[in-house]
Amino acid sequence: MNENKSKKEPPAAPIPPPEQLELYREALLWLFRWTLAVIGIISVPLIIMEFFDKSILTILILVVLAGALGALFSALTRLYTLRQLPAALLLVDNKRPQSKYLLVFCLVPPIVGMIGSAFFYLFMQSGIVTSNVFVNFTCNASNACTDLNCLLSYSPCTPADYAKAIVWGFVAGFSERLVPNVLARLENEGNGK
Repeated sequence: MNENKSKKEPPAAPIPPPEQLELYREALLWLFRWTLAVIGIISVPLIIMEFFDKSILTILILVVLAGALGALFSALTRLYTLRQLPAALLLVDNKRPQSKYLLVFCLVPPIVGMIGSAFFYLFMQSGIVTSNVFVNFTCNASNACTDLNCLLSYSPCTPADYAKAIVWGFVAGFSERLVPNVLARLENEGNGK
């Protein structure tokens, strides 16, 4: 038996029809535009904070935007392979789909990422699970943090904790299964399983 036998390469994927390629190009363009918009929304307040010492961006908003960016990154990488282009966008009569449907399709990942990252941030803030990889929080309110109004008064303790919050926001947005898995685990523990 020849050990140096070359591995067979998988067959090349068939070239999609022109209509599908056009949909791919449009979806990629919209996702790219939204990615740039989220990067801008994150960057401008950070630049203002850096140069003018004015805090106009709370950590929760930053974490939510990191989730949107993670979801956009995930969608862009999936779309790049053409495997995740939804069949619903392909019309039977070969008519061009309306841009509003394509826009909605492109907005789903950042919205899911924002929801997931906000949930995961609050999950970490709740202290249900503690570990070196999760964020440590402190209360910044002038009075004791004892009610719902003080929820936004909690923030990460150290610069490393701020970095962890942003990283977890990105991960929650990028990983489509992270938040559902956490929810399922909490549900199982609540049911005594």
